[in-house]
Amino acid sequence: MKLRLVLNRALTIRQEKLGRMDSAVGDTLNTIGFLQLKMGNINGRDALDPLMEALEIRRSVGNKGKVVSTLQNILSLYKKRKDYESCIEVNSDILVVRQDDFGPAHERVAEAWINLGSVQASAGKFVEARASYEEALRVRSRNHGYQHRLVAQVIFKIGSLSSRQGQFDDAKKFFEEYLRIRAEDSDPDEEMARALTLMGDLQKETGAKSMAQINWMSAIETYQQLGYEDDHKKIIRLQERQKSLGHMIGLFGFGRRESFARRESGDASRRKSSGSVADNLSVLGLKLGIDLDDNASAVSKLTMPM
Repeated sequence: MKLRLVLNRALTIRQEKLGRMDSAVGDTLNTIGFLQLKMGNINGRDALDPLMEALEIRRSVGNKGKVVSTLQNILSLYKKRKDYESCIEVNSDILVVRQDDFGPAHERVAEAWINLGSVQASAGKFVEARASYEEALRVRSRNHGYQHRLVAQVIFKIGSLSSRQGQFDDAKKFFEEYLRIRAEDSDPDEEMARALTLMGDLQKETGAKSMAQINWMSAIETYQQLGYEDDHKKIIRLQERQKSLGHMIGLFGFGRRESFARRESGDASRRKSSGSVADNLSVLGLKLGIDLDDNASAVSKLTMPM
């Protein structure tokens, strides 16, 4: 409460001394709106009004970085309200500012495309989301090369989107391509575990139950390499998936007992052993009957300039 009073007093002084459209006034209004947002005042005008006024001033001043900062605060407000249409408008605005500031092929532009696609997907606008993700894929492929981890991240998002739409064959293609790229990555992460989980779910939906078990087992292995304990909800849910189809043990040489041994040997040795994920994914490709190299040509067509 005291901080809000101080900021309001500072705003009044700056408006009187510097004028309503001074950059320092915009900074103060942005801070007031941000404070209201953090206090949970999202449904009225207490947060939105100062943020909108700050945005007007910052646009007038021409500081693109500060414009994006205020837009991101406004975006946070709309997300908390679950006002996805407004989120789409703000994300589109951020994209335009990023393109104007950095050009069409910068990593921050790719990030803006991804953020736009994510909120479009949340709003159920799957066609628009797919188009936004494909723009991000083109930018990142040009900047980093097709085999880069950041490219795989976008492919994962397209696969997830296809899965949500019930386009299981399409989703499977993208997850296979994601795993092909990540097979050379020595550092597993949650995204990889999630991709393996979703691939297993797709295999279950299409009747390939044994293949689903293989993917889920690989996901459990990845979570264990990341240090997740056996009672973590993500591992428990995967084990429940396995049990629903009949638990399968010993499909690979990287089963649960090996994971326990790695955990007991300490964090340092577990990090060294994480390189085995590449081997795991290669084995996964053989077990699924996937020609991972052939998948690349189909998916990489999306990266070609229009």
